[in-house]
Amino acid sequence: DTDFDDFEDWDSAPPPPGSGPKVKFVAFDKPPIPIIAPKPYYPEIAKEAGIEGTVVIQFFVDTKGNVTETLILKSGPPNTGLDEAALEAVKRSKWKPAQQRDKKVGVWQTIPIKFTLN
Repeated sequence: DTDFDDFEDWDSAPPPPGSGPKVKFVAFDKPPIPIIAPKPYYPEIAKEAGIEGTVVIQFFVDTKGNVTETLILKSGPPNTGLDEAALEAVKRSKWKPAQQRDKKVGVWQTIPIKFTLN
């Protein structure tokens, strides 16, 4: 016998191979250092509704210290604008590039952006 009553609880199928980001590990001696740290604006809709959350962003810092690619690893509450605000903040940030043996290298970094009301 097969019971389909709780089929909504099943996990979704894994994504097809090769469908994720092309993140390549690059070894470094010195990590990138923020010059202009990511500081998000709190979305008005989330502020008015009293919504807090954390958005985890993965991003690539190139050899010039610019953020060139971004990816949301963990979203905040849906339809609150937190994801968009976090992405925009990371894209505006500026970094001192990572170094490997005194040579600047581009690297992937991951950062949590926390939205908390005072």
